[in-house]
Amino acid sequence: MTGSMHTPVATERASASVHRLTTDEVPGAVDVLCRAFDEDPFVDWTVRSDARRADGYRRFFTVCLRQLTMPFGEVWATDDLAGVAMWTPPDEFDVGLAAQLRFLWQAARAFKLANVASRISAFNEVERHHPAAPHYYLFIMGVDPDCQGRGIGLALMKTVLGGCDAEGTPAYLEATHEGLVPFYSRLGYRAREPFRLPHGGPMMYPMWRDPSGMPDLSGEGSAGGRRRSHSSVRDIGGRPCPTRRPGS
Repeated sequence: MTGSMHTPVATERASASVHRLTTDEVPGAVDVLCRAFDEDPFVDWTVRSDARRADGYRRFFTVCLRQLTMPFGEVWATDDLAGVAMWTPPDEFDVGLAAQLRFLWQAARAFKLANVASRISAFNEVERHHPAAPHYYLFIMGVDPDCQGRGIGLALMKTVLGGCDAEGTPAYLEATHEGLVPFYSRLGYRAREPFRLPHGGPMMYPMWRDPSGMPDLSGEGSAGGRRRSHSSVRDIGGRPCPTRRPGS
């Protein structure tokens, strides 16, 4: 699922350098994701709502990074940790029984024990709607609220979508609110039928992208395929975001 950004303005351009997230950067990435998803419909519903909510947010994003996405090498971040995107390669996203057992204890602490069954059921529903055709999956992308509208989301997207186009591989995501659909449409995604998560969960807005569906938004050509260890696009205006350091 993707969320955390206000509806982007039409003039936003890619304007950040990105790299694969390292283990040492996980605490800083979690900080940014907690800020980015503070009012996101999916995460707001998923994570516990009691006095331990802040800890629940951190545990949720830590599990998403360390266990669900980073093992596949496609988690990208801007150099200042203002934005993070969790991708998984074709046929690698897995929230089946084995995966659930691996993070059950952390899930209980993030969701609250009484909510574990309903939240796992929601993840199963998300996976059930995934297209059968092999695709790159954007699981979560978040941009620090103080840095939105400066092309960070575009830079994170172009890093992987450029590789998708080069290889002829589709891409898929679920937007967590309808206001994000136009942003992803600009990158070549097409909206599919929305669905609601069970147990009173929020609506999800799935989108599919065929390869070679991304226009050049940087004015310089592609930012590079996902196989590059570092991809950058020239900064186009705007002040720099505050530097984010792990644990800050």
